[in-house]
Amino acid sequence: MSSIVSPPPPLTKAHLPFTKTALAPTVKRCYKQVLQSLNQNTSLILLKSHPGSGTSTLLKLLQRVCNSNSVLYLKGSAGLTPLNILKAIGLKMSIQPKRHAAIEEALVQILRSAHKNNQQLTLIIDNAECLPPSAIQCIEKITDIQSQQTIIRTILSSSTSCPGLSASTPVDVIQLQRLSLRDTEQHLIALTHNQLTNEQIQTLSRSAYQSSSGNLRETLITVAKSISATRPQPDKQTHTPDTASTHKLFSKPSTSFLGLVLIGIGCYCCLPSPANQSWAIQLSATLTDNEASTIMNQVPQAFKNKILRYTAMRNGKKYHIILLAPFSSQAASKEALLLLPNALKSGKPWVRDTRSVKKESVSLDSLLL
Repeated sequence: MSSIVSPPPPLTKAHLPFTKTALAPTVKRCYKQVLQSLNQNTSLILLKSHPGSGTSTLLKLLQRVCNSNSVLYLKGSAGLTPLNILKAIGLKMSIQPKRHAAIEEALVQILRSAHKNNQQLTLIIDNAECLPPSAIQCIEKITDIQSQQTIIRTILSSSTSCPGLSASTPVDVIQLQRLSLRDTEQHLIALTHNQLTNEQIQTLSRSAYQSSSGNLRETLITVAKSISATRPQPDKQTHTPDTASTHKLFSKPSTSFLGLVLIGIGCYCCLPSPANQSWAIQLSATLTDNEASTIMNQVPQAFKNKILRYTAMRNGKKYHIILLAPFSSQAASKEALLLLPNALKSGKPWVRDTRSVKKESVSLDSLLL
């Protein structure tokens, strides 16, 4: 690799409207550190954090900031073997290594083809502590083999130090910290758009910080419950509201209490794709409930949160349809299809547009947006 691949444009916080997403101060600081490492073409970044501190939110934001065509997001699990990792990378970069090639040989082929086509990829693996040792060794090879030029940048997210990661492997370790009391106050001000008094902010912050010990998710849940408890309930006997005596914490009608909690916790993974289009993997269409349950039990842990099940009448028969959804793009669903165990692949699962699903099951519309 003698020639130099032109680097991507610098990533700055200008790509992300912080004031609209109301990110926690700890996530903002960590986000800037990750962007700085990416701009320096660091080959391997280890993002360490406590559960509920906003790691998944941060990773989803990084996917939005980077070019979606050059970002591969994988969920760490025992089934994510080196072969599956390289298959997913090859599919994302439209590179097909030679069949039956050894892991290192396939990796070299992918890097050479990517270099020739002037391609770069950011590989994001969440829950990296769940990876098998062989997958960690594969990631180390990806890092070591790129001594002169970085084509594949890897971000590992883990609640602990990755087991099996060699001390000699060059890695940039970034810690996503817990909220301090000051961070909690600043975050509440941003979330409530200055609709609470200083006294209310301080009271809520102290209560949330003491009960959650700085955990972002627990902090937001505590605050949400406190705000909900202080909001007056409408008089069921009188249909005309007394606006003069109603105490409103949020003056903007579009900012609902539930919306505040969702924005704060960071449900960025549920953002709709353009034109409300998303994709699904249909695992099976069975005639019995037991067969459907067997299929669902075979789904890897990493995809358990994407299982959807509904019934549909076809040719006068009632079928139990099992899906994995939603996926933001057809490419993302195909990548996930590669990672399924052979027991599920034997049923010949296939990728389908969720718009066809909605025609069969209206009740799933909200889940498939």
